[in-house]
Amino acid sequence: MADINRLLTAVEKSQSEIGHVKDHLEDVIKRMDNLKDDLVKNVESSLAIQKEKSHTVTLNSGIVETALEKISQDMSKFKAMVRDAAAAQEETRQQKASLVKKKIGHDDKSRSLFERAGGDRKLEAVVANFYDKAVAEPRTRAYFEKNTRKVKHLKQKIQAFLAAMLGGPYTYDTTTLKPAHYYLNVTDLHFDCVVELFVQAFNDVGVHPAVTEEAGNLLGKTRRQITTGYIVRTELARRSNEGGLDALYEKLIGEHDDLVPFIERLMDIFSLDQRIVWAFEDKDIEAMQEGLLYYLTDVLGGPLTYKGKSLSAIHRSLDLNDYHFDAFLMDVEKALSSLGVDDDTVDEIIVILEPQRASVLSGQKRRVETGARIIDGKNLLERLGGEMAVEAVVDTLYGALILDPRVKFFFLLDASRMRQIKTRMTQLLVGACGGPRLYDIAKLKPAHFHHNITDYHFDAVCENLRVSCEVTDIPSAFIDELLETVVKFRQQITSGCTIRLEIAHRKTESAGTDSLYSQLGMKDGIVVFVDKLFKRLHADQRIAYFFAGSKTEVIKEKLSLYLDQIFGGVDEYTGRDIAQVHSLIQISDFHFDCFIHACAQSFAESGLDEDSTDECVVLLEANRASVVNSNRRDHDVRKMLALANKKTLFEILGGESSITGVVDKVYEMAVLDSRLRSFFEKNKAKIQSIKKKMSQYVCGLVGGPVKYDEADLQPAHYAINITNYHFDSILELFRICLIGDNVERSVVRDFIKTLHPVRRLVTTGFTLRTELAKRNLEHGRDQLFRKLGESEGILALIDKLFGILFTDPRVKDFFADKEETKVKAIKKGITTVLVETWGGPKAYQGREIANIHREVGLNDYHFDAFLADLQKALMGGGADEQLIDEVIVTVEPLRQGVLSRKENDATQLAHKDGALVERLGGDLNLESMVENLYEKCQEDTRIKYFFDKGKSKVRQVRMKMYQLLSGLFGGPVQYDIENLKPAHYAMNIKDYHFDTVLELAQEVMSSMDLNADAIDDALQIMNMVRSGITTGSSVRTEMARRQGQIDGHDFLFTALGGPDGTDHFVVRLFEVIGLDRRLNMFFDGDKVKAMKSALVDYMTMVFGGPAGYVGRPLEEIHAVLSINDFHFDCFLNDAQKALRDLGMEQDVVDYVLVTMDSQRPKVLKHFYEERGIVYA
Repeated sequence: MADINRLLTAVEKSQSEIGHVKDHLEDVIKRMDNLKDDLVKNVESSLAIQKEKSHTVTLNSGIVETALEKISQDMSKFKAMVRDAAAAQEETRQQKASLVKKKIGHDDKSRSLFERAGGDRKLEAVVANFYDKAVAEPRTRAYFEKNTRKVKHLKQKIQAFLAAMLGGPYTYDTTTLKPAHYYLNVTDLHFDCVVELFVQAFNDVGVHPAVTEEAGNLLGKTRRQITTGYIVRTELARRSNEGGLDALYEKLIGEHDDLVPFIERLMDIFSLDQRIVWAFEDKDIEAMQEGLLYYLTDVLGGPLTYKGKSLSAIHRSLDLNDYHFDAFLMDVEKALSSLGVDDDTVDEIIVILEPQRASVLSGQKRRVETGARIIDGKNLLERLGGEMAVEAVVDTLYGALILDPRVKFFFLLDASRMRQIKTRMTQLLVGACGGPRLYDIAKLKPAHFHHNITDYHFDAVCENLRVSCEVTDIPSAFIDELLETVVKFRQQITSGCTIRLEIAHRKTESAGTDSLYSQLGMKDGIVVFVDKLFKRLHADQRIAYFFAGSKTEVIKEKLSLYLDQIFGGVDEYTGRDIAQVHSLIQISDFHFDCFIHACAQSFAESGLDEDSTDECVVLLEANRASVVNSNRRDHDVRKMLALANKKTLFEILGGESSITGVVDKVYEMAVLDSRLRSFFEKNKAKIQSIKKKMSQYVCGLVGGPVKYDEADLQPAHYAINITNYHFDSILELFRICLIGDNVERSVVRDFIKTLHPVRRLVTTGFTLRTELAKRNLEHGRDQLFRKLGESEGILALIDKLFGILFTDPRVKDFFADKEETKVKAIKKGITTVLVETWGGPKAYQGREIANIHREVGLNDYHFDAFLADLQKALMGGGADEQLIDEVIVTVEPLRQGVLSRKENDATQLAHKDGALVERLGGDLNLESMVENLYEKCQEDTRIKYFFDKGKSKVRQVRMKMYQLLSGLFGGPVQYDIENLKPAHYAMNIKDYHFDTVLELAQEVMSSMDLNADAIDDALQIMNMVRSGITTGSSVRTEMARRQGQIDGHDFLFTALGGPDGTDHFVVRLFEVIGLDRRLNMFFDGDKVKAMKSALVDYMTMVFGGPAGYVGRPLEEIHAVLSINDFHFDCFLNDAQKALRDLGMEQDVVDYVLVTMDSQRPKVLKHFYEERGIVYA
């Protein structure tokens, strides 16, 4: 850490010094220019004197040389400073790995956005920077150029708003935003400019890019509060003017004959306005007044006709910009107000004058619209790749939109309607990008006016458009241009909703809801309305399941009471808080939009007109934030689009023939690999059978046709001694084979990830048998010695063993051509070692095992053959399975010594091409990786339960993770690997959880731009400790299964104490859950009693008791609930506490938890399906 701090200090110092260098260099250059000017003047003076007086004037060269020497010294000093800065830059390059930690770790997301942004001091700098930009920017200058006192006040307000928005210790009433801006003419153009300047300001003062992005998004969400006033006032004014301008003109002149009083007042205001008064200097004011009188009378519906020059011709030479035009409009408003013109009439006039902006500012050099911009002779459409490229983008975009719950409602329609919308979207984009204009943009606003499309929806569509462009390989620069073009359609698409809802909102605010309540038929009418509504809801398959079940009538009653209150009834709703109720339910914007649509239809059916329906929708819409689950708004467009368009691995790899070819290659490699040879070396017929089954099974796993029944896999491998070591070896062969076939690494990783769930089915048999054998041996190996018949029995066993070894083609050559005395000596040595290994007297005094076998040339294949022959000998002697397992477990550890191995595979891989920790960027990078991995684990609901701890525990676990990985990756060994299994044995950690950690580790390392080979090696090494972490759960699961097979299906129900025991368990479970803040919100309310009863019936059935459960399937019940693995793991933890409180033995507790955990896929089915999660 000290090195990082020193380096950062050096970089910051160098950055500061470079700034000084720049300033000093400018000073030196100025001094040199002055010196040059002096020299030139001296030379010119001397020549003039020489010409006049015919003699030479000697220059004072000493002064010049002194000045040059001083400049030279300064330059040397500056060069040294530059060299220091360059050295710091070089150190930065060399310490790139250290800076990765800063880059990733600098933005601590556990803190509030306010703290991440730098707090008050940083925000003060942001506001100051922003304000300077806003005053300098013509588009915003008129709104921010105020007197000193007003500027100070505005800055304070802006800073307070930003601090509150970013989660700082401030309160800012955001409801004041709309009223404060309502009568300002702030358009989307101004708003976009303000957000752009804020983002620049955040960047300029050094706020982290991620914080800047989040702050920009939060600012964007205030758009409608800022711009609604102008949009609504403009629309109302436009509607008023639709019938003709005669009435407007009459209102404007009032008691006067014409507009002369208004023109005179306006010119007076112009003369005092320093922003534009300069444009009237040296002009014929009377002529200007006359021209203005004719022009305004003409455009405002008066009797005069303007025949003068065009506005663009008049103003072209003035170099006007938006600032000046905004000032003009503000002066117009002042003049009108001073004459007593009402606000609505002022709005109507502004609506008429605003479109003249383009003509007045025609002389301003404006940015060319992206669609019309020609670069390298091509417009945007051509740069994007033509109409076909746009069609491809729209096709991808539409596929993304129907997956996005934020906007899905507007796009998931019948097939013909979707085709029509896609066609129009393509036409709109093609025309906007410079192609043929086949879609009339004037239709855009009317087409969307009656849809409830807000900025939230528009921004979501833009996000989907950007990702769709990236997916279709559109260059990023062109994507920015396309988005710049699209955002100009925002107002036409969203203004309808803004206007309708605002007008309805103002109406309900001013007139109240009494009229609505009466139209709906008051209390009885609302009940009837709810009945009609529920008929629609039950018929709508998109949301019907939220309203299913026995609680429908209760929900209807509660909803009627709530609607009665918000629509103006006198009875107060006394039910549970709306936000609290819905926080537990998986409601997205899509579901809420469907509900609102059903309500609107039901309102119309109840006889409400369009305006009254809008008023009702406004009142319901106000509840969106309380009803929609915030988690459902965290939509990952890229991930969902990738899932939707992703080919199966079966397709990517080339189908059945290609996968069969891969399996053939892997099998051939396995037969030659000493680690696996003993499992794959079969006769030809058997080999063909195994290959066929492997190919069929792999094809099914990767998305091809399923031709192999997975249920056969575990029984087929149960009695075979396949360990995690062997399984990892076969994975390695698949990896080598696929990479050798030039398959992309990402595809290889996905393929290996797909095979991971198979591990449990293949290795469980050996894992369980080994674990049981170890338990038996914990009481001492002397018991094993006695079971084997002590020394005499072991001698008999060794005789049988050697009889088998001499005839085993895999190992018999090691005994061939050896004298009988040599064979007897080998036999005696093996007997002595095994007697000692199996708990007998320690009599072996020979050489170390490694030294004896070093020259023999043994490998895993031979050792596996030895174990297999030993197993045969034991079976031949009548040993039972338990005894055989205990023998094998005790002999297995001799493998390392017999094969002369000093390092395991993980250690060898960790030092391939140098220590892996160095290939990953060094110790600091590893520390950063662990920190970021832990953060991801805390956030990921699949494994959050295991990492969601107190601060001290988090530090402890994170340190142990770092220590473990340091040793595994070839760094200092700081964690004893032998502690891994005991530490995790009692935890319910399955391969599903372990695979999630590997997935997150890959994401973290990839985000750090680490070497792909190093990432693969790191993941492979991490995978090698899997058994130490997952064995406990695997053993308990398998033991419960076997116990059920032995004692019958009802053994668990009986162990719990039958009906009464199950009932006591559920009662205690609910008591524990009531104290668990992570879960108790799901078990609150009136339904608790019914839930208890249903859970008792369901648990009775699951535990093997009489099947009395008649409720809905778990999948259907939990589909609507906002639950995930974290909640389910908490539920299991509470169940464990309840069982222990009831005094249950540990075995019973384990079996109950295993049985309950088997229901996880049913409970979380909807959660898994929505996120594309495969639980195995």
